[in-house]
Amino acid sequence: MVLNKKEGFTLIELLVSLVLLGIVFVGGLLNMVLLGSGYLINIKHSKNANYLLTNYMEYLLNLPYDSPLLTDDGDTMDLEERNPALADFRDSNTVENFPYTIVWNIAENQNEERKTIRIHVLWIERGEQRFLSRTYEIWRK
Repeated sequence: MVLNKKEGFTLIELLVSLVLLGIVFVGGLLNMVLLGSGYLINIKHSKNANYLLTNYMEYLLNLPYDSPLLTDDGDTMDLEERNPALADFRDSNTVENFPYTIVWNIAENQNEERKTIRIHVLWIERGEQRFLSRTYEIWRK
């Protein structure tokens, strides 16, 4: 009695497995590329926001202590307020064709003749509001 037993895989089985392996590999590679591009966009916005924060802070720190742009609205608890409608001051700027909203709040300490400035740079990224903030103090000279 002779058994006609085949050994190994057929050419079609090998081709199907290679195609499936290629699809999995390409899908994973595409996912990594999309994830990487998302991180690059986030880094670009953070870099632009940092640029705007630095420029606005330099501008505000060089203003006279009694400048209208450094006037407290009377609410010393609003330093964290990022809503442009409720902030002490707001401005808009475009960097690399992308819009940013800049808001800053002032809290004045009359006893120490000191003002605290909190600047927030806001932008929309993938449908979510993002922000970068810094706080500085200026003293009457």
